[in-house]
Amino acid sequence: MTTKKRRLLTINDVRKRFGKLGLTIIDEAEFVNSKSKMTAVDEEGYKVYLLVNRLPYLKSYRRFDKNNPYTIDNIKLWLKINDPDYELVSKHYNGSEEKLEWRKVSRPDLPTFFTSWHMFYSDGNRHPDLAVERYSSSKRRKPKQVRLDIEKRLQAQFPQWSLDENEEYKYRTAKKSLMCITHKEGFKSTITYDSIHTNKAITLFHPKKPLESIHNIELWTNKYSQYWFVKNQKYTTFRGKYKFICDKHGEFTNNFSTIYSYDTGCQECIYEAFFREGNPNWNPDITDEEREERHARVTVEYLRWRNSVLKRDNYICICCGETTLELLEVHHKNSFHWCIEGRTDISNGETLCKHCHKDFHMTFGYRDNTEQQFEEYLYYRLIDK
Repeated sequence: MTTKKRRLLTINDVRKRFGKLGLTIIDEAEFVNSKSKMTAVDEEGYKVYLLVNRLPYLKSYRRFDKNNPYTIDNIKLWLKINDPDYELVSKHYNGSEEKLEWRKVSRPDLPTFFTSWHMFYSDGNRHPDLAVERYSSSKRRKPKQVRLDIEKRLQAQFPQWSLDENEEYKYRTAKKSLMCITHKEGFKSTITYDSIHTNKAITLFHPKKPLESIHNIELWTNKYSQYWFVKNQKYTTFRGKYKFICDKHGEFTNNFSTIYSYDTGCQECIYEAFFREGNPNWNPDITDEEREERHARVTVEYLRWRNSVLKRDNYICICCGETTLELLEVHHKNSFHWCIEGRTDISNGETLCKHCHKDFHMTFGYRDNTEQQFEEYLYYRLIDK
């Protein structure tokens, strides 16, 4: 019994198979056998990528599919032919329901928007902001009239403010929030048609307007204070703590209300100003060494040392057991003035109340104190108990 030899598939056979679907091969050199995948283009210029041995079973092909690597190019071609006023920004396609990024070419003032290819292809009203504009145009108050009314009222009561660009198209009802901006500084705030007609003040800082408030804090700090505002912070309250940068001392944290009211907040700047010549607290009768010693007692590092010692001793006087916070002080076992390396050493500090602290110095004096003196004082106090 003889068997028929299967005829090898040729490139001409492949051309015919693609031709039945209305496709023309553009990479014939890629053909090896029936399991080859090849690129073809239709009459309108759309590209597809198909397996040769599947061609006899296909009645049509998909221009836009996650298995077609040319889908992004095909979408751009579709836009060029059918809607050139839109541009596809996304570079990857993972299915008709995945949201892609789009841009309207003729309206650079509008932000890019996200929608799936399926919704874009089937919906004639594509950009959401344009839908708002069309919706606004059908309302009783037209966008042009909204802008005229609000601008007139702002000019009368708040002449430094004006309605931001294209905000009139977002108007839907009298309670819809619209963005307004100052002419010179660029501060932002939201108003409603109702609020501007009821003489309500425009606020720069408000918990219900966190995005505008944090923008205004950053703008005000950088423009009117001696510090810089650290970006990407969240708004809490006007008196909330935020991070700032001092050109001289680096980053610090303080209440915005302090900087807003007094234009100061960096503790190092405050300490330097306090001990600077010309300040009411300046004492010309003391030496530079004494002045430096006093300054060292009000630095941030010193305050941290004091709090650390109190916390270590559980806020209790180790001599008498006093726990009233207002009466507690921290004593240097080796005196502050001579033991410079131990000024902020936690092991050199002990928690005493005001009475015990004064009693120690009345016994051993206020200078040249040592750890041995403190141990002696503590020993006799424990015996007295």
